Amino acid sequence: MSNLNHELKPFVLRKFAHNKGYDPIKWSLDDFPKWLKKDVIRLRVASTSHEQGKIMFEKMCLSVILKPQQFVNWLKDDYVIPYEHGNIVPSTHWAYYDYKPAAENFTQEFTEALSFDKLGIKGEFNDETIWIGSPGAYTPCHYDSYGYNLHLQLKGTKRWIVFPPETELSPSRIPYEESTIYSLFDITGGQLPSTGPQNCYCIYLEEGDLLFIPPKWWHSVQCFKGDIKNGGVFSVNKWFPIESDEKEKKKECIVGCLTSLINPEYFEDDKEEQFTNLESIISEVFQMQQSLDLEEVPLNKKSRMEDESKYGESKMMKFYNEYLPVAEKLPQMSFDELKREMSSNHYKIFDKKTTVTDKEFMMSPIVIPSSEDVLLYPNNIRKMLNAFTNDSTLEHVIKLMQNEDI
Repeated sequence: MSNLNHELKPFVLRKFAHNKGYDPIKWSLDDFPKWLKKDVIRLRVASTSHEQGKIMFEKMCLSVILKPQQFVNWLKDDYVIPYEHGNIVPSTHWAYYDYKPAAENFTQEFTEALSFDKLGIKGEFNDETIWIGSPGAYTPCHYDSYGYNLHLQLKGTKRWIVFPPETELSPSRIPYEESTIYSLFDITGGQLPSTGPQNCYCIYLEEGDLLFIPPKWWHSVQCFKGDIKNGGVFSVNKWFPIESDEKEKKKECIVGCLTSLINPEYFEDDKEEQFTNLESIISEVFQMQQSLDLEEVPLNKKSRMEDESKYGESKMMKFYNEYLPVAEKLPQMSFDELKREMSSNHYKIFDKKTTVTDKEFMMSPIVIPSSEDVLLYPNNIRKMLNAFTNDSTLEHVIKLMQNEDI
């Protein structure tokens, strides 16, 4: 891991969007349906009653398909999502329209308006990513394989808990997600490691604030307080490429191919022996790597390198050195201080005692049950995949794959 990742620190530029005259800061979530290309959307939904130690990865959440206007009304607690195990309302559940590429989901007019170019932060790709949720909605603790992250808060408040790369947070490739390495610590539930560095940053992003996250820094993010008019938390982010992404792309290909070969539904006692011959797996991974079609990768998760004189680490350092002097310096806090902060400062639930049901709409929401077995891999397979969070493992496999004499 580059020493540069350790030297850089996260920082916040307060009211950055306001100061740059960024039009989306004036948008209202009431207009959300007008921004979209599609007539229906899919939400990730889970209970607001957090069970400590149980991390709500995407497949462990309910999946709700509904109309955009239904979501807008639900955020304001003016609508109930009917469910056989009890109605879904903001006081009992959180909902997240998260990790959505703007160019794939929003009309061209709104996608162009969201471009970070409008903030004076240039990039060759329109790959801004949208996040709209209710208080309590969260992204499990992880770090990103590619680039550095700029995150802009447009409505409501988000709480970011950020850890340096060297923090011992039990990295895992299960569940697998392209370029995302998850932590097996339930940070949202207050679970923290007892070994290694014991410092972090706790940041509350308010409307208009821009957050800089250096490469490979761990972060756990939760929607904290909804917009006073609409009850929602709305933000947009963009990942910017750096030179090391090309190397990370090869590593991600290997892990992704391995994961696609190892399907949990086949893990029965009489079938597990098919995975004991690792040589055949590596051989097949090599063949898959040669024929990989990168166009199938979502736009906001592609590794891409542009003109290195304008982009990459040089662009990152230019941004960092330009804005650090005027940025808010974030004080470190100990894990004990973080625990006290989380226990005393809880996210704010929007609750109006909803009475409106799906009868108001032509379409009733579709609620799809979760996949509770997302982490149920046999121990030896889990260990093998998680070994690939170590750079030396990945680099050694790459060398073996490229050696024609083997």
